[in-house]
Amino acid sequence: MHKLKFLILFIFFIQVVPNFLDLFEKELDGLYTNKCENENGKSLNIKTADQCVAKNSFLKDDIGSKCCSFNGKIDPLINFKKIYGENWKKIISQKEGYDLNISEEEIRKKLSEHLNIKDSCLYMPKGANTTMIYIFSLATIDGIANYDCGEGKKIFNRKEYHPTSKEDILEKELIEPFFYHIQKKIV
Repeated sequence: MHKLKFLILFIFFIQVVPNFLDLFEKELDGLYTNKCENENGKSLNIKTADQCVAKNSFLKDDIGSKCCSFNGKIDPLINFKKIYGENWKKIISQKEGYDLNISEEEIRKKLSEHLNIKDSCLYMPKGANTTMIYIFSLATIDGIANYDCGEGKKIFNRKEYHPTSKEDILEKELIEPFFYHIQKKIV
């Protein structure tokens, strides 16, 4: 059961940061499709939280699972590091006209000024709510995840997440090193 839950969490993480999918495409190809964004193999044009939550009525065979609308300020450096590897800073500095001595935080701040926050409609398996929202927050600059699973808009702040159950503590302890390991692999 824990392996299945971890696989589902891993797949959610890949949805949140879509460019990570390239790293695992062969292993995950055909394993999972987002029930909340796709129908009969075709992507749906879901633009609002209400449209996303309305998909819950189609999850009849998956009682307790939900379609949730997520948004947040996704860290733009994740993609640059993936695309350009070790040379990411040099290339982005040349492309944007930054001084080569600029810090990573300064680059992140400059690139974040023009970020468009996009809503994503993602599948939330039964029983994985807090953990999956936490995973989404790891990819954000400020640790904030805005979400709506049909009960109204809510805000999750990663810095205020202190799990108390043994299962949630274990999941958090497994997720963080995994996330940071992937980031190091793409730098």
